[in-house]
Amino acid sequence: MKPLTQLMAIAIVGITMTACISDNNEPEKPYTICPIGENIFYASGYHMRSETESETILFSEDDIVSFNITTREIKFKEMEKPLYKRLEPFHEIEFHLGDETLFTVSSFVSLLDSRIFEDIVLCWGNQESIELGGYYLYDCYPYWLDTERVRSNREKNKVQWQTFISYLASKGKLTK
Repeated sequence: MKPLTQLMAIAIVGITMTACISDNNEPEKPYTICPIGENIFYASGYHMRSETESETILFSEDDIVSFNITTREIKFKEMEKPLYKRLEPFHEIEFHLGDETLFTVSSFVSLLDSRIFEDIVLCWGNQESIELGGYYLYDCYPYWLDTERVRSNREKNKVQWQTFISYLASKGKLTK
């Protein structure tokens, strides 16, 4: 999909989604999403240039081949510019469904990273087998970290994760 067409589709979905968002402020249900078929999934990052902020679409549902629910590997189609090079300048990456932010990936990391993250990361490499390559969505980095904050973030992201998984399943992109 061409960038202009993609932005127009996102704008149309955004207008449609306005009527679907629940504004009841219930803490256990942060929002309600419209039926899955009416949304577009994409991930974006933000650049700070001078005093303005600009959003960059990093990938969309069209770039995703599959998501393995067991390993959490997200496979992408081959892109003109490798995804890891597109992700390098961004720390936080937002995953969107329509005009709603499902969750924010705290950082793009690799297995060579020595920092600790207590929220969702997009990792270049499989932490369990310690192999570089491939993209994995983990609840934290390193993946075995078990702190109160990690547990709290897992709980906070539970509905959004289920929405993400259900959406990919509806598109036939979920594997085990």
